[in-house]
Amino acid sequence: MSIIKYLNRILKDKLRRGDTHLFVLSPVRPFARSPVRSPVRPFARSSVRPFVRSSIRPFALSPFLPFALIIILLLITGCNDNRNDAITNHSPTDSLQTGVTPTEKIALLEQLIADPSIENDYKARISQIERLDSLADSFTEPLLRSTTLLKAGQYYRKTSCYEPAERVLLKAQIEAEKVKGDEGEEIMAEILLTRGQNCVEVSDYANATLFLTEAAEYFEKKNDYAKLIKVYDAQVLVYYSQVTSARPDKLQELKERENYFLNLMGELFNVLDDPVAQADCLNALVSYEINNQDYEKAKGYLSRLDSIASSCNYAEGLIACYGNGGIVAEKQGNFREGMALQYKAYETALKAGKMSVAAQALANAAFVAGKLDEYELMRSYSLTGVELAREYAIKQSLWRFLDNLSNIAEQIDGNYKQALDYRNECIGVYLEIYSENNANQINQYAARFESLLKENKINELQAEAEVFRYKSRQKNQMLFFLTLTVVLSTIIILYRLRLANKQRQIAEQQIIQLKQEKQLVATQAVFDGETAERTRLARDLHDGLGSMLTSVKLQLQDMKREAKKEHDNVGQYDKALQMLDNTVHEMRRVSHHLMPDSLSRFGLKPAVEDFFRSLSTNINFGFFGEEKRIDPKLEVVVYRCIHELVNNALKHANASQIMVQIMQEADRIAFTVQDDGCGFDPSNVTAGAGLQNIRTRVTSFGGHIHIDAKVGEGAEINAEFSITKTNG
Repeated sequence: MSIIKYLNRILKDKLRRGDTHLFVLSPVRPFARSPVRSPVRPFARSSVRPFVRSSIRPFALSPFLPFALIIILLLITGCNDNRNDAITNHSPTDSLQTGVTPTEKIALLEQLIADPSIENDYKARISQIERLDSLADSFTEPLLRSTTLLKAGQYYRKTSCYEPAERVLLKAQIEAEKVKGDEGEEIMAEILLTRGQNCVEVSDYANATLFLTEAAEYFEKKNDYAKLIKVYDAQVLVYYSQVTSARPDKLQELKERENYFLNLMGELFNVLDDPVAQADCLNALVSYEINNQDYEKAKGYLSRLDSIASSCNYAEGLIACYGNGGIVAEKQGNFREGMALQYKAYETALKAGKMSVAAQALANAAFVAGKLDEYELMRSYSLTGVELAREYAIKQSLWRFLDNLSNIAEQIDGNYKQALDYRNECIGVYLEIYSENNANQINQYAARFESLLKENKINELQAEAEVFRYKSRQKNQMLFFLTLTVVLSTIIILYRLRLANKQRQIAEQQIIQLKQEKQLVATQAVFDGETAERTRLARDLHDGLGSMLTSVKLQLQDMKREAKKEHDNVGQYDKALQMLDNTVHEMRRVSHHLMPDSLSRFGLKPAVEDFFRSLSTNINFGFFGEEKRIDPKLEVVVYRCIHELVNNALKHANASQIMVQIMQEADRIAFTVQDDGCGFDPSNVTAGAGLQNIRTRVTSFGGHIHIDAKVGEGAEINAEFSITKTNG
């Protein structure tokens, strides 16, 4: 595996461990389960790349990535150095205002924890929760202490700090045992429910079942159906989470128990009179049906959830309804409907002040817009989302919007500078999330230290933390230098390969050019020799043999005039003279065909016209353009091509009509030979060298030839030469 792929996988794993895709709204779970518990992750998308769908990666592997990775590693090396600060600089015991009652102090801290301005600030939320945890130690009344610790434990769990949550809830249970009567039983049942939910999160299913069963007994006795819904929901999750890893002989039992509690939830819905509790129940059922891929059943629950949540104006329920409705629509292939529902979830969350939820819904709408190739709409959603995410520091959604904009700028707009700017900002957000996840782990280590201090194990943990920091720092340094070496080596190798490849291509092109020039010179030499030989033969025939035959004829005619008329062989004598005339005529014809005298004396047009007049077939000939003399070699090539094509049409195609056209301009000359003969298939012509000779002649002079012929439909041959190129 390459270093780049390894780093990308680390970033994705770190992001996933932080439950960055989990969409949580209390008390309603708006979307189906977290990645740990379910394959369905509504409102939880990977990096959006609707253009290049081969694979989804946290970053597009652009040409700038190697340099961006160097920056990432430089920043990562400083992450671990700050861990000690995360442990030592916490001040959870800051005093609250004096003169305030305990209940008012708790309410004030809960208000600070729920402040939207720190909704996405992990450190600030943990700090306020720790203040609430420490505040409980200042109370002496067991009921107040257990109630405060329960609230702190619930906030820890919602912030994914499961170990501190378990520690605080255990303390709360010890205090609740001191409370007598119904109040003690009620707070104990609440603590057991929260501990059961926390155990499900850490996959401790045995203790989860124990705590939830005890809590269910109290809520069933009190007919507290709203709390029973939460108990049954958690119990369904206990069995559902074990299905994927269960042995085959246990699978059926787990499914039966899961369905049993699902049926109980359905029965409880019918007796609930609180619309908010009904919405919670329906939303839980929707999430399970999505996980089970029964989308039609999920749509039925969603319809009822929409009606109930709308009737009581329950914002969390409506957000969950629209968000999950968008997921169901997308799963069924209705992407446009899914996008509309996700956008509706965004608008509802925005009105309700749920900024993190709104950003996540808008990110999902942008993702679906990308699937629909609605890139301008995707851009609009992403730009709006960036503003929202920056204003409220919603980093989990901000990197998705930045990734969208980077992909659009690179692959749609071709604006690589803007794409790089977005990509660099996306990398920065990634690093912040990565650093916060590390801080989360460090805080959990700090919680362990605090509990083990009471058991005299602080020295071992300090040594472990020191070793961990040292190894992490050493590993990051090694990784940095290794990556830097690999990146630089890769750049050098790629540069050399590119240079070598370019040189090889230039050499190959030069070889091909030399071969072509060599072949052209050889071909032209052959044709020049052929032309010279034809000219010599024509001259020898005309000047030598022609003159001798003419002299013989004249002498025979003189002898005839002097001979006696009554000679018996006068008839044979006349026949011999006629044969001699024919011989002279044939000799002149052959001489003319070898090298027409008119071609060298008068040019191409007169030579072609003389050739056509010597034929018995009527040839439709036309000459267009400037009638000027051109390169004699080119005139011979054009004449020989026309001569060969016309003879082929007469001898082989049985043509009754032949049309020849010559077009001459200042810089080019072209000819066309068309006949109505039997035609032929150019791809199957193998016999005879006539057509191949024509191609060779045309190519040797840098010309182009096009043959349009079909069997039974005649043939048309077009050729064109550049006069300037030929003369040059």
